[in-house]
Amino acid sequence: MDTKYLINLRHLDVTNCSKLTHMPHGSGQLTSLEILPQFVVSKVGSRARSSCGLSELKQLSNLGGRLWIGYLGHEEEDMLECQAANMKEKQHLQQLILRWDELPNDKTTCCDEMSLKWLQPHPNLKALELRSYMGVTIPSWISSLTNLVNLEFWHTHKCHHLPPLYQLPFLKSLKLADMGELEYISEDTISLSLTSSLSSTKTLFFPSLITLTLWDCPNVKGWWRIDDNTQPEHLLIPSFPHLSELEISFCPNLSCMPLFPYLKEGLTLTEVSSKVLQQTMDMVVTQNPSTAFSTSSCCFPLSELETLQLEWVNDLESLPDAWLRNLVSLRRLSIFNCNGLRSFPGGGIQHLTSLQDMKIWDCNELVLLNDEDDSMQWQGLMSLSSLYFTGLPKLLSLPNGLQHITTLQKLQIRDCPNLTALPEWIGNLKSLQELNISKWPNLISLPREICYLTSLQDLEIENCPNLIALPEWIGNLTLLQRFKIDEYPNLTSLPDGMRHLTSLQYLNIENCPNLMALPEWIGNLTSLQKLEISRCPNLRSLPQGIRHLSTLQCLTIANCPLLRQRCQRQTGEDWPQIAHIPFLDVDWYLQYAIEPIEAKNKVWLKIRTLFEKRNCATCHKTSES
Repeated sequence: MDTKYLINLRHLDVTNCSKLTHMPHGSGQLTSLEILPQFVVSKVGSRARSSCGLSELKQLSNLGGRLWIGYLGHEEEDMLECQAANMKEKQHLQQLILRWDELPNDKTTCCDEMSLKWLQPHPNLKALELRSYMGVTIPSWISSLTNLVNLEFWHTHKCHHLPPLYQLPFLKSLKLADMGELEYISEDTISLSLTSSLSSTKTLFFPSLITLTLWDCPNVKGWWRIDDNTQPEHLLIPSFPHLSELEISFCPNLSCMPLFPYLKEGLTLTEVSSKVLQQTMDMVVTQNPSTAFSTSSCCFPLSELETLQLEWVNDLESLPDAWLRNLVSLRRLSIFNCNGLRSFPGGGIQHLTSLQDMKIWDCNELVLLNDEDDSMQWQGLMSLSSLYFTGLPKLLSLPNGLQHITTLQKLQIRDCPNLTALPEWIGNLKSLQELNISKWPNLISLPREICYLTSLQDLEIENCPNLIALPEWIGNLTLLQRFKIDEYPNLTSLPDGMRHLTSLQYLNIENCPNLMALPEWIGNLTSLQKLEISRCPNLRSLPQGIRHLSTLQCLTIANCPLLRQRCQRQTGEDWPQIAHIPFLDVDWYLQYAIEPIEAKNKVWLKIRTLFEKRNCATCHKTSES
């Protein structure tokens, strides 16, 4: 298509044209163009150019908003195209994304550094993103983009360090991701003279930065290279004055960072040394707020932090009391796969008075202390509403102090093989609404005190192969709305007490090989909207009581071979019991495998219609992790 005659065209939106391989002829003559969100570079060098190249941007001085330039090349010809693009004159441009093509493994020369030098944008630019740039250095002009608000580097594998960025006055977000050769973020070497200079200047260190992400930089060692003649503990390391959210993930060699005592929104550390956190937690915030090191009246580090997530921080053996005492604003605490963590909690846990959600997952060496002193510490968690313990092989019993947390609404205990029983005091948790018990191979029975959980709405019992039977008193849970049973070989029938669960909306029965029949009283579950039955090979038929469930919207039966034929549409013996249910799924995937193409298309149409038109509130439950 030749567009050179559209001289008055202002908007050319090709945002969703994912298969676009080049720009149309005459694009460079559209001098009135203001919006061009995507420009795909034509192939040059060894691949013949079929249309316009990057030089077509030269005359498009009115471009504004966002511009994504894709598939830049690495050859000298590509560099010359970048020089001709005249990016520096585009003063209305707000966001620029530069993406290079993949560099072949056998490529020995690369002109990316010169290309990027010529792609220098106008200082008015507010957002810059580089992707797959293969230069070793970043040009210094980035430091002159004083209006930058957002800066991102992705897949810049050969880059060793960045130019100075800490004086950019409006930079709010910085992301460094997948930078395999990055060793030091700043090219400066930190020394006593540098830190003294930073502390004496009136210019703040990253004065506006709110969000910082370091992701998959496996060789990064520190923010700066440390002077060989200077001991790290003697350095007055600068602090981010306004940083609110920090993520450092997959940077195992990182050991020196600017301090981040004023975080508010969140801190995520994944596969990184705890030294990064230790430096900040050990600092004493006594600086004058007018200095380059602080703009907050906060008196101790991370006292305003709301979310802390630690994952694969394997050199962390405990959460020191001094740390926990600081976290007075913490609402969410997640500890995942920290296999060096051996003890928790400590005396400082009582200070987590704002904590609402705690998740501890897959910490193989963790022992939850349960002596009298530690039990008393749990009472300080006066705001805790959600608690998950998952994958804790050394957990022998639940901390007794949990019985005093009357605010607890969700309790999940999964894959803790050495737990043998739920404590009787669980009945004290009067606010509990969700209880999930899973992968307890040594659990034999449930304490009767569960029937005192009068607020319970969701109960899941999964993978407890030695649990003898469901107790009759389960019918006392009259507010129960969701009930799931999975991998329960001892279950031969549902207890009669369940007939009183008139609030039940969702019932899931899975992997119960000895369950022979569903009771007739299932028709008493007058609120039931969804029923799922799977992997119950000896379940022979459906009770007639199902036809009385006028609210039942969804019925799923899977891997129940004796039911499959009985539930066939029109011809099955149990079809009259389920014909009124709007949405049925009875081993459709098995039918799909053996039926001819025409029938398969019909089955697929039924499945698609089922998911497009399903309007049952209990068909999907959002799982929290």
